[in-house]
Amino acid sequence: MKSISRLFLLAMLLAGGWLFASPSMSAQTLGDFQLSYGYNFGLGARKDALSSNKQSAPGKFTIFLSSRLSLRVESSSIKSLKTEGEPRNTGLGDTSFAANFQFLSEDPEKKWPGLALDYSAKIPTASKGLGSGEVDHQILGILSRTFTKRLYGEIDGGVYVSGVAQGTSTKSGLISVIGSSGLGPARGGDFKWSLLDEIDYARAVTGTPTSLTSTLLLSRTLSPKWTLVGGVNAGITPYDPKFGFTFGVKYSGSFRSKRLSR
Repeated sequence: MKSISRLFLLAMLLAGGWLFASPSMSAQTLGDFQLSYGYNFGLGARKDALSSNKQSAPGKFTIFLSSRLSLRVESSSIKSLKTEGEPRNTGLGDTSFAANFQFLSEDPEKKWPGLALDYSAKIPTASKGLGSGEVDHQILGILSRTFTKRLYGEIDGGVYVSGVAQGTSTKSGLISVIGSSGLGPARGGDFKWSLLDEIDYARAVTGTPTSLTSTLLLSRTLSPKWTLVGGVNAGITPYDPKFGFTFGVKYSGSFRSKRLSR
């Protein structure tokens, strides 16, 4: 059960980037922030007969210190796991603190892609039985490219380090391929609807099998501040939840005063 719980945690960390919105094309500046909250449901894995379903209510807060640097906090306020023959275990999930730095911005004229580095540390705040109880780290390099006003692509690659806090660790290679496309007519340069398709891969390590999942999300921009997102995900490898769905809402705002923003 510990390896399966850790695999689910890893899948949720990988999912953090796509839970609530497709990659943002708009430039962010000092004081801008994004707040999102949602709900995830996943059926038990095909080769994990003891676990029937997993649920969580993840939240994420991101603040931009500049157009290149952002900090974020992610946490599952509610996490629930049902195991065959046992009562449902519901409580708090783990919390992650992260930073993202954009080394290179895209240059449309020279067709240069953007390059960013993303680091996150998972702190074991989860209730008993809902987390690994260890401090984990994730480092990703993010290569992004806007091909047209409608089409965006991204490749993330890096490593997930588990168990550093107890003196021993395991390292798993991570790869994500993401594509986002605007749907319908563009109004004011923005699309009210967009579709995101993502495939996540995590290499097998001791106690944790290989993970390969696919996610499809549809987002609806209600206003410059509010966005709704919903979609489905499927586990391609046998130890991932075979099917799940997610939905959430994102709010984009700024701490800057109107005077400073002029």
